[in-house]
Amino acid sequence: MNATLEQQVIDFTRETLNKAVATYNLVGFDVNSIPIKFTLRGNTSGSARYCKLTFAPRGIAFHPAIIEKYGLVVFKNTIIHECAHLIANYRYKTNVGHGRAWQVICVQMGGNAERCHNYESPSNDTKLFHAYKCKCKTHKVTPRKHANIRIGSHRCSLCKTNIEYVGTTIGL
Repeated sequence: MNATLEQQVIDFTRETLNKAVATYNLVGFDVNSIPIKFTLRGNTSGSARYCKLTFAPRGIAFHPAIIEKYGLVVFKNTIIHECAHLIANYRYKTNVGHGRAWQVICVQMGGNAERCHNYESPSNDTKLFHAYKCKCKTHKVTPRKHANIRIGSHRCSLCKTNIEYVGTTIGL
């Protein structure tokens, strides 16, 4: 994704959050400290993260290939959707999910309050896997499973031998 489009997404996200903070008079909600990342892959177009104890915002992530494919004008609803999650959770100090409180805030912020998007996931979006070997085969595991395996030893469910790390691979 080019730097100009990335900056436009960041600017629109901060502008949207600043308007909502002013509208709902959210004391302590620091818009400028919220990291905005472009790290999502797969079918997820946006993700809002917050502290599960204080409901303070921890960041927003977007899918760069989807933004590039559809452009900022189409993607604005996704930005508003994720910002509404941060605002609603912070305002009500609970995870409101896609419930009525979130829907009202999302619509007031200019979104359509739909839970899912209709973006087609880019075909060149590859997924990262980690390879492990045992006596009977090579296992392809996701980064999350890889992290769990690194904590302790794991055995193959078929041959019952420990699996050994081989390396990282990219696949669809």
